[in-house]
Amino acid sequence: MTVTDADGKTVISPLANPFMRYDIVEVWYPLQKELFMKQTEIEKRALEMYESGKHKKVIEYLTNYTITRGEKVIKKAWELGDLF
Repeated sequence: MTVTDADGKTVISPLANPFMRYDIVEVWYPLQKELFMKQTEIEKRALEMYESGKHKKVIEYLTNYTITRGEKVIKKAWELGDLF
């Protein structure tokens, strides 16, 4: 369950588990920030490849990016799960 905090950020509701909230936020916010900060760069590079006719390279690039980010997120989720 999520709620919006005073800064307008969507956060995990303390009602879900008030003791886990701070540990989760400490891990997920930096991951989310990293992904959002790189989003424009990733899209720009993919668009440049696409416009230069490298359609298969775009698919490979975005697939690899998605897999590596997903693996990082899953690793962090397992680490968090081990804490609890």
